[in-house]
Amino acid sequence: MRPSEKKTTTESIELYKQSLQGNNYSLQSIKAYLGDLAQFMKWLQTRRVDWDIPHRIERIDIVQFINHLAEQKASAITRKRKLAAIRGFLKFCKDNQIIFGNPADTIEGPIREERDPAILGIFAQPPKKVHFSNTPLSWRGSPLYNPLMSQ
Repeated sequence: MRPSEKKTTTESIELYKQSLQGNNYSLQSIKAYLGDLAQFMKWLQTRRVDWDIPHRIERIDIVQFINHLAEQKASAITRKRKLAAIRGFLKFCKDNQIIFGNPADTIEGPIREERDPAILGIFAQPPKKVHFSNTPLSWRGSPLYNPLMSQ
């Protein structure tokens, strides 16, 4: 079963761009989303002949693209952002009846990499010893501190 709209993926991306502009997304966000989609489409062109038919994009295509990015040493944050761009585009296509279902709905994003906090370097050194010989604490036994003791 095919959707009622017969748009190519390229036409759908153009409509998505207009939708983002109409919803007052910043130019930087639009540029980032479209850049991520362009990278996915370029990768998809090398894998499939029918890349320009939106309802032919399958879940496995997206998973393989995210895995390809991992092989290229892209960070988890980068892969998650690209997945969000693809997911947003396919949601737009579904909402506008260009496709029936969103194949990216069930894909979980990559788990964030663990890293040491930057502040750890401060505590890696042993603490410095503090000497209290010249502080008011050393005056307690002196007559200046407690006049009753001087009698």
